[in-house]
Amino acid sequence: MAKHEFAPGLPDPKRFGRLSTLPKGRPLLWAIQRHLADRAGPHYDVRFGPDQGTKPTLFSWAARKFPAEPGQKALLFQQPLHTGQYADFEGTIASGYGKGVVKTHDKGRVIVTHTSPDKIKFVVAHKKHPETFVLVRQSGAPANPKTVREKRTQGGTWLLANVTPTEALKYNKVRYAKVPAEDVEKLFDEKYLHEEKIDGAAALYKLFSDRIEILSYRPTTEGRPIIHTYRVERGGAR
Repeated sequence: MAKHEFAPGLPDPKRFGRLSTLPKGRPLLWAIQRHLADRAGPHYDVRFGPDQGTKPTLFSWAARKFPAEPGQKALLFQQPLHTGQYADFEGTIASGYGKGVVKTHDKGRVIVTHTSPDKIKFVVAHKKHPETFVLVRQSGAPANPKTVREKRTQGGTWLLANVTPTEALKYNKVRYAKVPAEDVEKLFDEKYLHEEKIDGAAALYKLFSDRIEILSYRPTTEGRPIIHTYRVERGGAR
């Protein structure tokens, strides 16, 4: 494991990585580690990117809290790239800036849908219901950090928003066994496309200017929409 992953001192801003290198549209490693740090205090380390073992390829941020519920937001501080190997680490860091205990909070897969120097859109796709997030840069790294605050935020500050949809689409299910040819058009409306399934249900394709979302009109027991978009993408049917 690379020495810098145990944070022996303040990191070199050159090690934060270039967001343009984040692959889009395919599953990447996702990990949240609960870091009970002696110096920085308890926080979450959020990491995602391609897993290349001992190479530093995971983009990383630190946050006092994680916006686990839709509508929640949190301020993040960018950290250096970490290795995929470190995403499995649990234990005690004995010394250095990161001295403390590290535990796994969440681990799985994420799909990045958009990147720019100041914004990242991604979907945490390994859970039963995918969760959608937007990460927006609030400030860049200071050229020559001098104050304690500048050194603490030298990777730049970001705002992470949980924008997961919370309301299922309102749609009346069309029930039929056989449909006369002259009534076929009645099975479609002007906003959505339908795809018949063996169990008689239907998937709804919602069309946007830059993407297509595949949804079910049947909500979960919590009333949230069931989103199939990223399950289909992971299956290679993009």
